[in-house]
Amino acid sequence: MSAAGAPGALDGLRVVEFGGSRFAAAGAHCGRILAGLGADVILVEPPGGDPARDRPPLLPAGSERERSIPFLHEHAGKRGVTARAGTPEGNELLAALLAGADVVIDASGRGQLEACGLGRPAPGAGGPLRASITPYGLDGPDAGLPGTDLTLAAAGGFLLAMGWAGDPPFRWGGELALAVAGQQAAVGVLSALLAPDAGEGAQLVDVSIAECVASACAQMAVGVEYDGSDQGRRPPRGESSPPADGIYPCLDGHVVAGWGAVPARHWPEFIEWMAQDGIATEWVGDERWHDPGHRLAHREEADRAVRAFFARHTMDELCDGSIPRGLMLYPLQSAADLARDPQLRARGWFRPLADPGRGLELEVPGPPYRFSETPAGTARPAPLIGEHNDEIYRGRARPLPRAPRRALGPGGDLVPGHPLSGLRVTELTWFIAGPLVGRWLADQGAEVIKIETPTRVDPARGVAPFPAEVPPQARTVEMSGWFNSYNAGVRSVALDLATGPGLDLLRRLIAESDVFLENFTPGTVERWGLGYEGVRELRPDIIMVRMPLVGSEGPRSGLAGGGNHLTALGGLMSRSGPLGGDPSPVGPRGIMPDHATNPLNATIAILAALRRRRLTGRGQLVEIPQLESVAGLLGPELLEHQLTGVVRGVEGNRSPQAAPHGAYRCRDGADGRERWIALAVHDDAEWRALCGAADQPALSDPRFAGAPGRKAHEDELDALLAAWAAARGAEEVLAALRGAGVPSAPVRDGRDLLDDAQLTSRDHYVRPPHAGVRSPPLARLGFRIEGARHGPERSAPHLGQHTALVLSEVLGLGEAEITERARLGAFG
Repeated sequence: MSAAGAPGALDGLRVVEFGGSRFAAAGAHCGRILAGLGADVILVEPPGGDPARDRPPLLPAGSERERSIPFLHEHAGKRGVTARAGTPEGNELLAALLAGADVVIDASGRGQLEACGLGRPAPGAGGPLRASITPYGLDGPDAGLPGTDLTLAAAGGFLLAMGWAGDPPFRWGGELALAVAGQQAAVGVLSALLAPDAGEGAQLVDVSIAECVASACAQMAVGVEYDGSDQGRRPPRGESSPPADGIYPCLDGHVVAGWGAVPARHWPEFIEWMAQDGIATEWVGDERWHDPGHRLAHREEADRAVRAFFARHTMDELCDGSIPRGLMLYPLQSAADLARDPQLRARGWFRPLADPGRGLELEVPGPPYRFSETPAGTARPAPLIGEHNDEIYRGRARPLPRAPRRALGPGGDLVPGHPLSGLRVTELTWFIAGPLVGRWLADQGAEVIKIETPTRVDPARGVAPFPAEVPPQARTVEMSGWFNSYNAGVRSVALDLATGPGLDLLRRLIAESDVFLENFTPGTVERWGLGYEGVRELRPDIIMVRMPLVGSEGPRSGLAGGGNHLTALGGLMSRSGPLGGDPSPVGPRGIMPDHATNPLNATIAILAALRRRRLTGRGQLVEIPQLESVAGLLGPELLEHQLTGVVRGVEGNRSPQAAPHGAYRCRDGADGRERWIALAVHDDAEWRALCGAADQPALSDPRFAGAPGRKAHEDELDALLAAWAAARGAEEVLAALRGAGVPSAPVRDGRDLLDDAQLTSRDHYVRPPHAGVRSPPLARLGFRIEGARHGPERSAPHLGQHTALVLSEVLGLGEAEITERARLGAFG
């Protein structure tokens, strides 16, 4: 979609990245994102190489420290140098390197850069922007505590947003807490670069990984405060009523059926489809089976018929057959399935990449976005140890001046306060992923105008939770906790887009906007003349962003659905489930695709395109195919399958290298709630610390003394720790572990998140007043830009609340003109 050979959106930006910690993958993800957008990212390692080079799984052959498959993925697109930090020579090299850097990503661990003379930057001191990524942030009662993907996933709510209530909590497969933190760090960096000039603006982006996770679990806190629900895991096994959203076996795997989202009008077509196989033929023409109440009353009979039908067909047959019928059937794909996925293949998402240093010819996942003007994606393999020392230290590379940091205000004026002050966005989105993009841009100062159609209200306005004190018959479209959380800070303009006057006003608003964002079914806005060519006629430098489920083109472009379904289609569900079990539904709210990955990637793309427009004056079209965005999270698994043939499945909380590594149930709380503690041991020093904290003689067994022995006897080790934890309260267990320096955290639910002292100290939840209903706790993203305002300052709008105000302020319409358009039906 972008011009061949064109510079990337972040061309000219130089980034220096430091890792080395247990949580450094968050920084690596941030650096990979920036590199994929065209930045020159330089990874700094000690002379022997970064510890990440030892992370399994490993290539079956090759140089000892060049075999880590996760390293190949996380550091693709970067250059690499070595320096012995803390020595005069090493510090001199680093000082010279930083002198030409625009951004420093610091995921090295609290205090390590300070020990090298690279202290926390002072506001207004000049120099590169510093992104500090730590487990809990730079301040607050938990600042400085150790953290890993598992413990931070527990602390932020991920573990209790998964699977079925009553089952042991488990994390997403892979290190997705760190991946989400890397995405949010990239949003923080790009926002800060769009903020006022470095001489007057922020020098520090403080990223808390646990807070990044909590922001992705925002609906859990909303549910607790609105109606006492947790809005996390599904009901206990056996309490769901088929046919509902669920996993069904088919001829070559499993298919996820989104029955809950299928309108009743589509059931006749599904019944006729089954009847073609001789199944449920007596249902054809029997309108009772079109009634959800009848299906529920005969759920066992319905479930038998559905299962028999699915068992006769492959995943692809069911998926492809569902599209023209308007049904929702999604293959539960593994890394192997993604590698042959017809939609990804048709769109050329997998891209060749030569790695001559390791003797590899790779096929790597593509980027989660496509730009019409600026290419994105991996341009080079991960660096060998010290591969670019000579080129960088001896000045062979083209020197890059530090990029100017100017605000978005008119004429390049500096705008204090929010980073995105002066930016106007018109959004035509609904439900979760699209509105969250607008919400996060509004959090940082953008004026976001949400176009709502009164004749077809955003479905999120009708989704629980609702305030417990409001009886069902008194609920209105202003009371959904979901909507009020995901749309805070935006302005609502009600237009009937089925009328000429309504569509005309939308066009005029787009002409006055910097960004036009839409996530409707492909082809919808084109029918209104608002495809990119039509929009560009209204404003030549506009940035248009669309978010189709699987892409606007390709054999499955007509596939509809949401976040839950993308977890199956994009491979996440195949990696997520209890140890020893089958893939599990990953929460009823589709947390990762809808609440984090896809809106974060869209926000990153918008910020990168804005920076490019600032330098060139050119807008562009950006597409975020949500399938490609989600599948990219399985980058290491896709590479591992390609290079070794291994297909990873459900692993619970297990880790390829750490043991013990899990969640252990303590005594229930006084209120009867389950209490769990997560802990992770990666090396012998942490193991000895755990043994001292637990004071259990059985743990001194010589079989557990080394990491290989602990992995070999992990089941036995887990049983010992489970018995130890079960006899104690969670507070006692956590105090013992943290006192010994063992990475550990409580497994938090929605109530815990609201009560958490660390989140409270960082003002994670804010509650601006909402007219007519309690305001939900609004979760901020997990970063703070020093010296800048950030976070929602207004509640979500009532339907059409700002129609007259926006038309007056933005379009200059007077009261009589607005009245006349109302007479013509423009507002529904």
